[in-house]
Amino acid sequence: MQRQQELGTLLDDIGAVSAALEVYLRLQSWENVIACYAKLGYQQKVRACFLFVGIKSEHLNSRTCIMHVERQFCM
Repeated sequence: MQRQQELGTLLDDIGAVSAALEVYLRLQSWENVIACYAKLGYQQKVRACFLFVGIKSEHLNSRTCIMHVERQFCM
């Protein structure tokens, strides 16, 4: 799993964002998935991922997640 994460990072670093996204989706590395969607300009998918992650996270509610994603990736 560590090597897959490193592969995703390498792909992202060289600009192969779509390929990195596929790796991160398989790993369910949501922070990286969100970053890739943002780089690709898919704001709706960014918001949907944050809602999904927010629902799965006990310490965050979906409103907090949406506000965070808008500050980090959509402005």
